[in-house]
Amino acid sequence: MDNWDNSMIAEGAVFNMKFDAQGIPDRIQVEYPTGNVAHDTGWRGDSGYDGDPLYPGGVIGPWQGEALAMFSRINQDTFQVTVIGPDPNTAWDYDIRCRNLVSTSAETGNKLEQDEHGIFP
Repeated sequence: MDNWDNSMIAEGAVFNMKFDAQGIPDRIQVEYPTGNVAHDTGWRGDSGYDGDPLYPGGVIGPWQGEALAMFSRINQDTFQVTVIGPDPNTAWDYDIRCRNLVSTSAETGNKLEQDEHGIFP
């Protein structure tokens, strides 16, 4: 379980995640605000593990993927990422990135966004 400080990120910033379960299935859950699961990848990994009782509900997708716009920062300064990997030989990697909203056009209402920046390793 990783707790991340996002207090330096502007309210309204949108968070994305890329992940890699590296074959052996893992499940990644992101909580924001506390107590609210903003995203759950389900079991992701090699389909050869589908039906294994270690992974209730089965493997639902390939081991690599991304979750776009999981949540927007509101007034809470932390979010939590939990990786569930019941196999002792498992390995995983994930990357959280955010897009900060810069301004809104008074004429069109369109929002301009900064480039996506990786803020958490």
